[in-house]
Amino acid sequence: MITAEVWQCVLQVQGEDAFTKGNGTGTLLRLDGRQVLITADHLTTGEPEEYFNFRAPFITGSGWSYKPLVRLSQPLPGVDIAVFDFPEDHGALLNDSLPLGMDDAGFSQDVFLLGHPYGLSLQLGSEADRFELPLVKKGILAGQKFEHDVKSVFVDCIANPGFSGGPAVFQVTGSNRWKFLGVIKGQYVQDPPEGDIEGLARTPAGITHVTEISSGLRRLREVRDF
Repeated sequence: MITAEVWQCVLQVQGEDAFTKGNGTGTLLRLDGRQVLITADHLTTGEPEEYFNFRAPFITGSGWSYKPLVRLSQPLPGVDIAVFDFPEDHGALLNDSLPLGMDDAGFSQDVFLLGHPYGLSLQLGSEADRFELPLVKKGILAGQKFEHDVKSVFVDCIANPGFSGGPAVFQVTGSNRWKFLGVIKGQYVQDPPEGDIEGLARTPAGITHVTEISSGLRRLREVRDF
């Protein structure tokens, strides 16, 4: 069962290019004592500062907050992670930040994706006083590969549009500890069969691509320290 230490980290986010790039999800963490927002780079403008709409019940209550965030990481090919400074006066984590990485993960174990596909959420409370948590999907850790010195992880699960930028997490076997495995990049899709009708939509292949967080951050910090 997903615990509050995981729920509290997840934000629904809309960057300046949300109209063309779509809504997404972000994760609030502390890195070396600094609170940061981590999301998928493909959801951002790549500029040094960007305005975001974001909401999460533990951070903004039931409403949205619109703030400029300073980018800490430099966009890099093959690293679909963006890191922004998130001052605590915008809202702060209630508990300790999730530990990072897949050192304790085993192949074929359960992995959980959290996000807001199509802007959907889990609504709790009453109509007049409600708060919204991200949706959760479960898959298994199916495979991995290295690309640009960054580990890409494959999860046997479909991440619908809107999950991008959200966290993939897992529970360490034999414990109550949760870890942040990586940032959801998106789902693989397969092209229509050759000779099929023109304009047939590409269909999900059932595999989600996750950028492993430890190797991704290490690569970003090689280019710009933060």
